[in-house]
Amino acid sequence: MKKIYFFSAIVILLAVVSGYIFYRLYFVSPVENAPIVQFEITEGQSLPIIIKNLQMQKLLVNPRLFKWYFIKNGLDKKIQTGIFEIQPGLSVKKLAGIITNPETVEIKLTFLEGWNLRDYGHYLEGLGLFQAEELHELVGFPAVDFRQLLNQPTFVKKPFDNIDFLQNKPQYATLEGYLFPDTYFFKKHATIKQIVEKMLENFGQKLSTELRTEIKRQKKDIFEIVTVASLLEAEAREEKDRRMIADIIWRRLDLGMPLQLDSTVNYVTGGKKPAISSAEQLIDSPYNTYKYAGLPLGPINNPGLESIRAAIYPEKNDYWYFLSGQDGIMRYAKNLSGHNENKNKYLK
Repeated sequence: MKKIYFFSAIVILLAVVSGYIFYRLYFVSPVENAPIVQFEITEGQSLPIIIKNLQMQKLLVNPRLFKWYFIKNGLDKKIQTGIFEIQPGLSVKKLAGIITNPETVEIKLTFLEGWNLRDYGHYLEGLGLFQAEELHELVGFPAVDFRQLLNQPTFVKKPFDNIDFLQNKPQYATLEGYLFPDTYFFKKHATIKQIVEKMLENFGQKLSTELRTEIKRQKKDIFEIVTVASLLEAEAREEKDRRMIADIIWRRLDLGMPLQLDSTVNYVTGGKKPAISSAEQLIDSPYNTYKYAGLPLGPINNPGLESIRAAIYPEKNDYWYFLSGQDGIMRYAKNLSGHNENKNKYLK
């Protein structure tokens, strides 16, 4: 009888262990409402390191079972490199399937605040994903002189013009300013159109109902807000300075006073100069705010949310001039003589 009980216990134990393994391998359910985790595998990482990283990110419960399954099925030679979206609590089989499937690999793209369309194109081209020309053919070419188009009765319809926040964007204007700078994750074989759509969708989400209501209350439109926000992004680093400068810009525009911003000339030339030359101030371009009063023809970069909010909620002040000194500190002046004094003191 003892032998029968002993062997029965062994059989039951084996059945329980086998059932557990089978369950873990194939039937375990993902954790409900758990946020998706971005998991990265880099070139040359070994299976033990990958398993350790999966454990650290709480994506793997039984590392030994996972390793056994991988080696048994020869999957260690099929591991992909890149970023994967993984839901916690997946079965061993599903988890293994994700990190060995080329179709599940994602790429991480980070577009910085203040980058313009040139920068976006160079970035994508530098990663070997697309030619810069492919981006520009879809969203427009930066700093093009569109004055010759202004008198034309009709314009070519762009593929994104049905989006609500683009309704007041002039047809001749590019998507400069609307490709929201952020970190994005895309499938490895995403198209350039899918990337642009994701950035536009993000812009629409960031421009909340509150912000849209306030823009309308001020009798402004989204296009001019984004244009001013792009100037603030280029001219100042600190939020307080951006809000101060926003007030100066809006008051100058109300008076018809030229903005005279170096950043707008840099947009035309493709330069990054903190101070432009006298000759550059004479460049004939509707983006040149030294030569032409009012806002430039359109945004000069893609601003972040802080700059957009600063354009909507400026900080009232009684200054008319500003400059960023060689020490990076913003100096303000109430008149031209004070501004020239700041130039002599902080730019030389």
